[in-house]
Amino acid sequence: MSITFDNSDNIIPIDFKEVTISRKLYRTGESDYFINKSNVRLKEVRELFLDTGIGREGYSIIGQGRIEEIINGKSEDRRAIFEEASGISKIKYQKNESQKKLFRAKDNLTRLRDIIIQNENRYGFLKGQSTKAKRGIALLDSIEKAEFSISYKDYNNLSSNFNKYSETLEINKEELSDINKEFEDVKLKISPLRDELNSITNLIETDSAELNKITNKKNDIINKKNVLIERNKFINLNNQQSLNLKQEYINNLEKINLEIIEKKKIFLKNNYF
Repeated sequence: MSITFDNSDNIIPIDFKEVTISRKLYRTGESDYFINKSNVRLKEVRELFLDTGIGREGYSIIGQGRIEEIINGKSEDRRAIFEEASGISKIKYQKNESQKKLFRAKDNLTRLRDIIIQNENRYGFLKGQSTKAKRGIALLDSIEKAEFSISYKDYNNLSSNFNKYSETLEINKEELSDINKEFEDVKLKISPLRDELNSITNLIETDSAELNKITNKKNDIINKKNVLIERNKFINLNNQQSLNLKQEYINNLEKINLEIIEKKKIFLKNNYF
């Protein structure tokens, strides 16, 4: 199924004079969507018609019965049409999409912060182990400088401790090197996420400012509409009063006519009979 729109006036934000929207429905219930024969997602089709009034609930074509339905319908339905007409629906959609990206970016940052904290804790532990190993090396130096009066037994004990600390130091150096590499990788991943977060935050602030302008414009239109409604009520009240005066005049006129007829009868009776 396809539908083609004349886009010579560039209402639809796409660089084509004609825009053909197609849908291919499968027996499984799944669908494929196309814009000028290019496969797209349903989301892209909806975004294309945002702020054009051509969507499913658009305002471009409103039948006579639809007007009465809008006037007598719920305030939520009227608000949706006004928002579509004034461009608020597009801003709201973009704001929601931006907020979703912001939430995803915040989640990623939270996970990366957890990884950093874990690595920092591990780094601190290994750093402590490295300090102990360095103490072992310092202990070896003290052994070499020790006086010859140190017993052979004490010397063996010191040598044994040194060997243990040396082995621990080598192991810790390797683990510390791996952690430093992982830490640098995490820092590289955080940088673009921060840039994306700043970009999304700026976009939300811009959209919020534009939304406030449109909201103020909508409120001004609503206020003018309320003034017109009050004027219409006043005019209807004056019309009703005029109708009442007219009816009173007609009633008085009928009474006068009846009196004239009665007097004519009396006159004729007195003069001709």
